[in-house]
Amino acid sequence: MNTPSQDKASIWDSYWHDSRLHSNVAEIGPAVETALETHWRQFFDEVPNRSAILDLGCGNGAVASVAVQAGRDSGKSFEVHGVDAAAIDPPKFVTKMADVLSAVQFKPRTAMEALPYAAGQFNAVVSQFAVEYGDLNKIAQEIGRVLAPGGLFCSISFAANSPPVVQSASKMRQSQYLINNTKIFDVSIAVIQALHNIENAAENDGRDTKKYLEKFSEEVEKVMQKFQHAESDTIAAVIGSLQQIIIMRKQKDIREQIGTVMVMKKRIAAHATRLEASVRAALGDSALLGFKRKLGDAGLMEVSSTPFTVPEHGTLGWRISGRKPESGKPG
Repeated sequence: MNTPSQDKASIWDSYWHDSRLHSNVAEIGPAVETALETHWRQFFDEVPNRSAILDLGCGNGAVASVAVQAGRDSGKSFEVHGVDAAAIDPPKFVTKMADVLSAVQFKPRTAMEALPYAAGQFNAVVSQFAVEYGDLNKIAQEIGRVLAPGGLFCSISFAANSPPVVQSASKMRQSQYLINNTKIFDVSIAVIQALHNIENAAENDGRDTKKYLEKFSEEVEKVMQKFQHAESDTIAAVIGSLQQIIIMRKQKDIREQIGTVMVMKKRIAAHATRLEASVRAALGDSALLGFKRKLGDAGLMEVSSTPFTVPEHGTLGWRISGRKPESGKPG
């Protein structure tokens, strides 16, 4: 994903320094991942042999890997590149796909708005849930610049008010509330420290232990009262994890327990920032029309958009496509 500052890019570093191949939209269910792969398989079937393909905001290579596999399966020779603003290294982190991902030329710390490639270098430019995070005007100009005559463009982008965006907004609110409006993490650390002191004291009848556990329960109750049951999945998961950390105090060193709580708080804060970026990036009707217009201004023709829909999950985003006219033909 592309974000304007190094600090924000580092938040995506931690996200992609994991074994995940897809972004969180595919986590809705296996049907979504299958639908995305099917879409890209069909797209790459139309891409000529010996084509150079560029994946914008590639993350850990969800689309780039499909391009490699599609080329191998059809006997085509594709040269696949991927760029991302984060410090990506997909073959290192997605080890189960290392063979396929090693065939992609990845460029980390590379902005979609300033691509380090020659004009007309690519026969296809693709993107999945990425271009909407950047400056659409500059990205459209770069797409038009690096596409070769006759080259194809296709992206799937988040649509405003789509199920993934609504879900992200809910998780964002919960995560932000946990970080900004509760003392749940501080209380957990205080409870861990207190229980450690009590249980290692010469005399301990258990009453003080109960008192501190009740303090934790009181904080949990305050948090849960702020959210409806249907919108508390993130909060419930975090509270459950904190409870497990406290319960495991006799099996783990106190420093390890406290460190785990602090890491969890940091991860929730980063998660909230990523979710907010996803919600803000989603394309409404006006932004979609503006991007299509900018693609046309950049020299693409037949620019169109259609809803990308998965049965039982509804519309997940927009499929935006276009092509560069052949040399000598008007756009």
